[in-house]
Amino acid sequence: MKKLTLILILLLPIQLIAANTMFTDTIRIVVNGDVISIEADDPKEIEALLQHDIQQLFKNIYLNLNKENIGDGNTEVQMELFLQSDSVNQEIIFETHGLEQSDGSSKKIIKIVKISDEGIHIEERVNEEGATTEDDGKFIDILAELKSNIELNKKGDDPEEEETNTRTFSMSEIHIGLNNYTNEDQKIPSGVGHNLKSINSLSFSYTKYAKTRIFKKGPLFLKYGLGLTSNNYKFSQPVHLVENESNISFNEDLEHEVDKSKLTTLFIDAPLLLQIDLSKDKEEEGGFNIAIGPYVGYLLKAKSKYVYTDANNNSNTDKLKGDFFVNKVRYGLQSQFGVLGLNFFAKYELSNLFEAGKGPENLNVFDFGIVFDM
Repeated sequence: MKKLTLILILLLPIQLIAANTMFTDTIRIVVNGDVISIEADDPKEIEALLQHDIQQLFKNIYLNLNKENIGDGNTEVQMELFLQSDSVNQEIIFETHGLEQSDGSSKKIIKIVKISDEGIHIEERVNEEGATTEDDGKFIDILAELKSNIELNKKGDDPEEEETNTRTFSMSEIHIGLNNYTNEDQKIPSGVGHNLKSINSLSFSYTKYAKTRIFKKGPLFLKYGLGLTSNNYKFSQPVHLVENESNISFNEDLEHEVDKSKLTTLFIDAPLLLQIDLSKDKEEEGGFNIAIGPYVGYLLKAKSKYVYTDANNNSNTDKLKGDFFVNKVRYGLQSQFGVLGLNFFAKYELSNLFEAGKGPENLNVFDFGIVFDM
Protein backbone atom coordinates (compact mmCIF):
# COMPACT_ATOMS: atom_id res chain seq x y z
CA MET A 1 0.00 0.00 0.00
CA LYS A 2 2.86 2.38 0.83
CA LYS A 3 4.46 1.68 -2.54
CA LEU A 4 1.20 2.48 -4.32
CA THR A 5 0.87 5.75 -2.42
CA LEU A 6 4.46 6.67 -3.31
CA ILE A 7 3.85 5.94 -7.00
CA LEU A 8 0.73 8.12 -7.00
CA ILE A 9 2.66 10.99 -5.39
CA LEU A 10 5.41 10.70 -8.00
CA LEU A 11 2.87 10.64 -10.82
CA LEU A 12 0.99 13.71 -9.57
CA PRO A 13 3.39 16.32 -11.09
CA ILE A 14 3.27 14.49 -14.40
CA GLN A 15 -0.52 14.58 -14.35
CA LEU A 16 -0.50 18.30 -13.59
CA ILE A 17 1.90 18.97 -16.45
CA ALA A 18 -0.22 16.93 -18.79
CA ALA A 19 -3.33 18.82 -17.70
CA ASN A 20 -1.65 22.15 -18.41
CA THR A 21 -0.61 21.06 -21.88
CA MET A 22 -4.20 20.18 -22.83
CA PHE A 23 -5.16 23.83 -23.28
CA THR A 24 -5.68 24.98 -26.84
CA ASP A 25 -6.18 28.34 -28.49
CA THR A 26 -9.63 27.55 -29.87
CA ILE A 27 -12.99 28.85 -28.68
CA ARG A 28 -15.98 26.79 -29.72
CA ILE A 29 -19.47 28.30 -29.66
CA VAL A 30 -22.36 25.95 -30.41
CA VAL A 31 -25.84 27.32 -31.07
CA ASN A 32 -28.60 24.71 -30.88
CA GLY A 33 -32.06 26.18 -31.15
CA ASP A 34 -32.52 28.68 -28.31
CA VAL A 35 -29.70 27.25 -26.21
CA ILE A 36 -26.17 28.68 -26.39
CA SER A 37 -23.35 26.78 -24.76
CA ILE A 38 -19.77 28.10 -24.68
CA GLU A 39 -16.74 25.91 -24.29
CA ALA A 40 -13.31 27.49 -23.95
CA ASP A 41 -9.98 25.93 -23.14
CA ASP A 42 -8.23 29.24 -22.57
CA PRO A 43 -9.98 31.98 -20.53
CA LYS A 44 -8.01 34.68 -22.35
CA GLU A 45 -9.76 33.74 -25.58
CA ILE A 46 -13.12 34.46 -23.94
CA GLU A 47 -11.95 38.04 -23.40
CA ALA A 48 -11.02 38.28 -27.08
CA LEU A 49 -14.38 36.83 -28.11
CA LEU A 50 -16.34 39.31 -25.99
CA GLN A 51 -14.78 42.17 -27.97
CA HIS A 52 -16.96 41.12 -30.91
CA ASP A 53 -20.63 41.98 -31.24
CA ILE A 54 -21.59 38.33 -30.69
CA GLN A 55 -25.17 39.14 -29.74
CA GLN A 56 -25.82 40.82 -33.06
CA LEU A 57 -23.99 38.03 -34.87
CA PHE A 58 -26.30 35.37 -33.42
CA LYS A 59 -29.34 37.52 -34.03
CA ASN A 60 -28.52 37.98 -37.69
CA ILE A 61 -27.93 34.27 -38.20
CA TYR A 62 -31.17 33.34 -36.48
CA LEU A 63 -33.31 35.82 -38.42
CA ASN A 64 -31.80 35.07 -41.80
CA LEU A 65 -31.95 31.31 -41.47
CA ASN A 66 -35.58 31.46 -40.35
CA LYS A 67 -36.45 33.57 -43.40
CA GLU A 68 -34.93 30.96 -45.68
CA ASN A 69 -36.91 28.17 -43.95
CA ILE A 70 -34.27 25.51 -44.42
CA GLY A 71 -35.77 22.08 -44.06
CA ASP A 72 -38.79 20.66 -42.27
CA GLY A 73 -39.28 18.15 -39.47
CA ASN A 74 -36.18 17.24 -37.52
CA THR A 75 -34.03 20.05 -38.79
CA GLU A 76 -31.18 21.28 -36.61
CA VAL A 77 -28.90 24.19 -37.38
CA GLN A 78 -25.51 24.13 -35.70
CA MET A 79 -22.95 26.89 -35.89
CA GLU A 80 -19.34 26.58 -34.77
CA LEU A 81 -17.18 29.68 -34.65
CA PHE A 82 -13.43 29.10 -34.42
CA LEU A 83 -11.14 31.95 -33.35
CA GLN A 84 -7.47 31.06 -33.59
CA SER A 85 -5.08 33.13 -31.46
CA ASP A 86 -2.35 32.85 -34.09
CA SER A 87 -4.50 33.62 -37.12
CA VAL A 88 -7.11 36.10 -38.26
CA ASN A 89 -8.97 33.39 -40.18
CA GLN A 90 -12.35 32.37 -38.78
CA GLU A 91 -14.60 29.47 -39.73
CA ILE A 92 -18.36 29.19 -39.37
CA ILE A 93 -19.94 25.77 -39.86
CA PHE A 94 -23.64 25.44 -40.76
CA GLU A 95 -24.97 21.94 -40.37
CA THR A 96 -28.47 20.65 -41.13
CA HIS A 97 -29.51 17.05 -40.74
CA GLY A 98 -32.65 15.03 -40.51
CA LEU A 99 -33.99 16.52 -43.75
CA GLU A 100 -36.65 14.21 -45.19
CA GLN A 101 -36.22 13.26 -48.86
CA SER A 102 -38.92 12.19 -51.32
CA ASP A 103 -37.77 8.58 -51.09
CA GLY A 104 -37.96 8.63 -47.29
CA SER A 105 -34.23 8.88 -46.76
CA SER A 106 -32.45 11.70 -44.89
CA LYS A 107 -29.30 13.62 -45.56
CA LYS A 108 -26.85 15.86 -43.73
CA ILE A 109 -25.66 19.16 -45.16
CA ILE A 110 -22.48 20.74 -43.84
CA LYS A 111 -21.26 24.10 -45.10
CA ILE A 112 -18.00 25.57 -43.77
CA VAL A 113 -17.68 29.30 -44.35
CA LYS A 114 -14.16 30.67 -43.96
CA ILE A 115 -13.75 34.38 -43.27
CA SER A 116 -10.40 36.09 -43.77
CA ASP A 117 -8.94 39.28 -45.12
CA GLU A 118 -9.10 37.73 -48.58
CA GLY A 119 -12.89 37.44 -48.43
CA ILE A 120 -15.61 34.84 -47.77
CA HIS A 121 -15.18 31.29 -49.05
CA ILE A 122 -17.74 28.48 -48.75
CA GLU A 123 -16.68 24.85 -48.59
CA GLU A 124 -19.35 22.16 -48.81
CA ARG A 125 -19.02 18.71 -47.30
CA VAL A 126 -21.33 15.83 -48.26
CA ASN A 127 -21.93 12.72 -46.20
CA GLU A 128 -22.21 9.20 -47.59
CA GLU A 129 -25.97 9.40 -47.92
CA GLY A 130 -25.90 11.68 -50.92
CA ALA A 131 -25.14 15.07 -52.40
CA THR A 132 -26.86 18.35 -51.75
CA THR A 133 -28.26 20.97 -54.09
CA GLU A 134 -28.57 23.70 -51.46
CA ASP A 135 -27.93 27.20 -52.80
CA ASP A 136 -24.93 28.96 -51.33
CA GLY A 137 -26.39 32.39 -51.98
CA LYS A 138 -28.23 32.68 -48.68
CA PHE A 139 -25.03 31.96 -46.73
CA ILE A 140 -23.17 34.63 -48.67
CA ASP A 141 -25.94 37.11 -47.89
CA ILE A 142 -25.81 36.23 -44.21
CA LEU A 143 -22.07 36.50 -43.93
CA ALA A 144 -21.87 39.73 -45.90
CA GLU A 145 -23.89 41.29 -43.09
CA LEU A 146 -21.98 39.47 -40.34
CA LYS A 147 -18.54 40.37 -41.58
CA SER A 148 -18.91 43.97 -40.39
CA ASN A 149 -19.59 42.66 -36.86
CA ILE A 150 -16.50 40.44 -36.64
CA GLU A 151 -13.06 41.85 -35.84
CA LEU A 152 -10.53 40.22 -38.12
CA ASN A 153 -7.46 41.59 -36.36
CA LYS A 154 -6.11 41.26 -32.85
CA LYS A 155 -6.05 44.95 -31.97
CA GLY A 156 -6.53 45.49 -28.23
CA ASP A 157 -5.58 41.92 -27.26
CA ASP A 158 -2.16 42.98 -26.03
CA PRO A 159 -2.36 44.46 -22.48
CA GLU A 160 0.84 46.46 -23.04
CA GLU A 161 -0.57 47.96 -26.24
CA GLU A 162 -3.82 48.79 -24.45
CA GLU A 163 -1.95 50.61 -21.67
CA THR A 164 0.19 52.41 -24.23
CA ASN A 165 -2.98 53.80 -25.81
CA THR A 166 -4.34 54.95 -22.43
CA ARG A 167 -4.01 58.71 -22.10
CA THR A 168 -4.89 59.51 -18.46
CA PHE A 169 -4.11 57.74 -15.17
CA SER A 170 -5.06 58.64 -11.60
CA MET A 171 -3.48 57.93 -8.21
CA SER A 172 -3.26 59.15 -4.62
CA GLU A 173 0.04 59.85 -2.89
CA ILE A 174 1.17 60.49 0.67
CA HIS A 175 4.39 62.47 1.15
CA ILE A 176 6.21 62.27 4.49
CA GLY A 177 9.35 64.27 4.95
CA LEU A 178 11.48 66.78 6.83
CA ASN A 179 11.32 70.54 6.36
CA ASN A 180 13.51 73.50 7.21
CA TYR A 181 14.25 76.88 5.66
CA THR A 182 17.18 78.89 4.36
CA ASN A 183 17.97 82.56 4.92
CA GLU A 184 19.06 85.25 2.48
CA ASP A 185 22.54 83.66 2.35
CA GLN A 186 20.96 80.35 1.26
CA LYS A 187 22.03 78.78 4.56
CA ILE A 188 20.06 77.21 7.38
CA PRO A 189 19.74 79.88 10.11
CA SER A 190 21.78 79.43 13.30
CA GLY A 191 22.22 81.47 16.45
CA VAL A 192 18.74 83.00 16.21
CA GLY A 193 15.43 82.32 17.94
CA HIS A 194 13.77 80.70 14.94
CA ASN A 195 16.32 77.92 14.49
CA LEU A 196 14.62 74.60 13.80
CA LYS A 197 15.19 71.05 14.98
CA SER A 198 15.48 69.50 11.55
CA ILE A 199 14.90 65.92 12.65
CA ASN A 200 11.67 66.91 14.47
CA SER A 201 10.29 69.34 11.91
CA LEU A 202 8.07 67.02 9.89
CA SER A 203 5.88 67.53 6.85
CA PHE A 204 2.88 65.49 5.80
CA SER A 205 0.78 65.78 2.64
CA TYR A 206 -2.00 63.90 0.90
CA THR A 207 -2.52 64.65 -2.79
CA LYS A 208 -4.88 63.27 -5.42
CA TYR A 209 -3.00 63.17 -8.72
CA ALA A 210 -3.89 62.59 -12.34
CA LYS A 211 -1.50 62.46 -15.24
CA THR A 212 -2.10 62.63 -18.95
CA ARG A 213 0.13 61.30 -21.71
CA ILE A 214 1.27 64.28 -23.77
CA PHE A 215 1.71 62.37 -27.02
CA LYS A 216 -0.27 59.39 -28.31
CA LYS A 217 2.52 57.05 -27.25
CA GLY A 218 5.60 57.49 -25.13
CA PRO A 219 6.66 58.03 -21.50
CA LEU A 220 6.12 61.81 -21.32
CA PHE A 221 3.26 62.90 -19.03
CA LEU A 222 1.75 66.01 -17.53
CA LYS A 223 1.13 65.25 -13.83
CA TYR A 224 -1.20 67.49 -11.86
CA GLY A 225 -3.11 67.31 -8.60
CA LEU A 226 -4.67 68.92 -5.55
CA GLY A 227 -3.87 68.13 -1.94
CA LEU A 228 -3.33 69.19 1.67
CA THR A 229 0.11 69.80 3.19
CA SER A 230 0.94 70.23 6.86
CA ASN A 231 4.35 71.70 7.77
CA ASN A 232 5.61 71.58 11.36
CA TYR A 233 8.40 73.99 12.35
CA LYS A 234 9.80 72.91 15.73
CA PHE A 235 12.12 75.53 17.21
CA SER A 236 15.39 74.42 18.78
CA GLN A 237 15.62 77.44 21.09
CA PRO A 238 13.44 77.91 24.22
CA VAL A 239 11.34 80.61 22.61
CA HIS A 240 7.70 81.55 22.79
CA LEU A 241 6.15 82.59 19.47
CA VAL A 242 3.99 85.66 20.07
CA GLU A 243 1.70 87.32 17.51
CA ASN A 244 1.54 91.09 17.98
CA GLU A 245 -0.59 93.62 16.14
CA SER A 246 2.04 94.38 13.51
CA ASN A 247 4.47 91.46 13.61
CA ILE A 248 5.51 88.27 15.34
CA SER A 249 8.32 87.84 17.82
CA PHE A 250 10.31 84.91 19.18
CA ASN A 251 10.62 85.65 22.91
CA GLU A 252 13.24 83.68 24.76
CA ASP A 253 11.84 82.14 27.95
CA LEU A 254 14.45 82.04 30.71
CA GLU A 255 12.02 81.41 33.57
CA HIS A 256 10.63 78.05 32.53
CA GLU A 257 11.89 74.76 31.21
CA VAL A 258 10.60 74.71 27.64
CA ASP A 259 9.68 71.25 26.37
CA LYS A 260 8.25 72.15 22.99
CA SER A 261 7.72 75.22 20.85
CA LYS A 262 6.49 74.95 17.29
CA LEU A 263 4.49 76.55 14.49
CA THR A 264 2.21 74.46 12.25
CA THR A 265 0.73 75.54 8.92
CA LEU A 266 -1.86 73.86 6.70
CA PHE A 267 -1.91 74.67 2.96
CA ILE A 268 -3.93 73.46 0.02
CA ASP A 269 -1.42 72.86 -2.79
CA ALA A 270 -1.76 72.38 -6.54
CA PRO A 271 1.33 70.93 -8.27
CA LEU A 272 1.87 70.78 -12.05
CA LEU A 273 4.74 68.51 -13.09
CA LEU A 274 6.33 67.36 -16.34
CA GLN A 275 7.12 63.67 -15.89
CA ILE A 276 9.03 60.92 -17.67
CA ASP A 277 7.65 57.58 -16.48
CA LEU A 278 9.07 54.26 -17.66
CA SER A 279 7.08 52.19 -15.15
CA LYS A 280 4.94 49.31 -16.40
CA ASP A 281 2.12 50.33 -14.07
CA LYS A 282 1.67 54.07 -14.56
CA GLU A 283 -0.61 54.35 -11.53
CA GLU A 284 1.91 52.86 -9.09
CA GLU A 285 5.07 54.30 -10.68
CA GLY A 286 7.15 51.34 -9.58
CA GLY A 287 9.84 51.82 -12.24
CA PHE A 288 12.12 54.65 -13.20
CA ASN A 289 10.37 58.01 -13.21
CA ILE A 290 11.39 61.62 -12.82
CA ALA A 291 9.26 64.76 -12.66
CA ILE A 292 9.69 68.48 -12.04
CA GLY A 293 7.44 71.50 -12.11
CA PRO A 294 5.88 74.38 -10.16
CA TYR A 295 3.30 74.31 -7.41
CA VAL A 296 1.16 76.95 -5.74
CA GLY A 297 -0.55 76.83 -2.34
CA TYR A 298 -3.01 78.78 -0.20
CA LEU A 299 -2.92 78.98 3.61
CA LEU A 300 -5.93 77.42 5.32
CA LYS A 301 -4.84 77.85 8.93
CA ALA A 302 -1.86 78.16 11.26
CA LYS A 303 -1.35 77.53 14.96
CA SER A 304 1.39 77.53 17.57
CA LYS A 305 2.01 75.15 20.45
CA TYR A 306 4.12 75.99 23.51
CA VAL A 307 4.77 73.38 26.22
CA TYR A 308 6.72 74.36 29.35
CA THR A 309 7.22 73.40 33.01
CA ASP A 310 6.61 76.10 35.61
CA ALA A 311 8.25 76.70 38.99
CA ASN A 312 5.85 74.28 40.68
CA ASN A 313 6.97 71.53 38.29
CA ASN A 314 3.61 71.58 36.53
CA SER A 315 3.43 71.03 32.78
CA ASN A 316 1.57 73.70 30.86
CA THR A 317 0.52 73.87 27.22
CA ASP A 318 -0.41 77.05 25.37
CA LYS A 319 -2.12 76.68 21.99
CA LEU A 320 -2.89 79.69 19.82
CA LYS A 321 -4.61 79.91 16.44
CA GLY A 322 -4.06 82.64 13.89
CA ASP A 323 -2.19 83.35 10.72
CA PHE A 324 1.02 84.54 12.46
CA PHE A 325 1.66 86.72 9.41
CA VAL A 326 2.44 83.65 7.32
CA ASN A 327 2.11 84.46 3.62
CA LYS A 328 -1.36 83.42 2.46
CA VAL A 329 -0.06 82.37 -0.94
CA ARG A 330 3.07 80.35 -1.50
CA TYR A 331 4.73 79.05 -4.65
CA GLY A 332 7.79 77.05 -5.52
CA LEU A 333 9.28 74.11 -7.38
CA GLN A 334 8.58 70.43 -6.78
CA SER A 335 10.44 67.36 -8.05
CA GLN A 336 9.99 63.62 -7.79
CA PHE A 337 12.33 60.73 -8.51
CA GLY A 338 11.66 57.01 -8.40
CA VAL A 339 13.45 53.75 -9.14
CA LEU A 340 12.95 50.09 -8.14
CA GLY A 341 9.64 50.84 -6.46
CA LEU A 342 11.00 53.66 -4.24
CA ASN A 343 9.84 57.21 -4.88
CA PHE A 344 11.16 60.42 -3.31
CA PHE A 345 10.12 64.06 -3.48
CA ALA A 346 11.69 67.47 -2.86
CA LYS A 347 10.12 70.95 -2.70
CA TYR A 348 11.58 74.44 -2.48
CA GLU A 349 9.52 77.56 -1.86
CA LEU A 350 10.46 80.60 -3.89
CA SER A 351 8.13 82.71 -1.75
CA ASN A 352 8.98 83.83 1.80
CA LEU A 353 7.45 82.05 4.78
CA PHE A 354 6.38 85.30 6.49
CA GLU A 355 5.01 88.53 5.12
CA ALA A 356 7.59 91.24 4.45
CA GLY A 357 8.34 93.25 7.59
CA LYS A 358 6.12 91.04 9.77
CA GLY A 359 8.61 88.33 10.73
CA PRO A 360 12.07 86.97 9.94
CA GLU A 361 13.09 88.06 6.45
CA ASN A 362 13.88 85.84 3.45
CA LEU A 363 13.01 82.45 4.90
CA ASN A 364 12.52 79.96 2.05
CA VAL A 365 11.13 76.58 3.10
CA PHE A 366 12.52 73.37 1.63
CA ASP A 367 10.99 69.96 2.11
CA PHE A 368 12.10 66.44 1.13
CA GLY A 369 11.08 62.88 1.90
CA ILE A 370 9.52 59.66 0.66
CA VAL A 371 6.38 59.00 -1.41
CA PHE A 372 3.79 56.32 -0.64
CA ASP A 373 1.17 55.29 -3.20
CA MET A 374 -2.41 54.75 -2.07
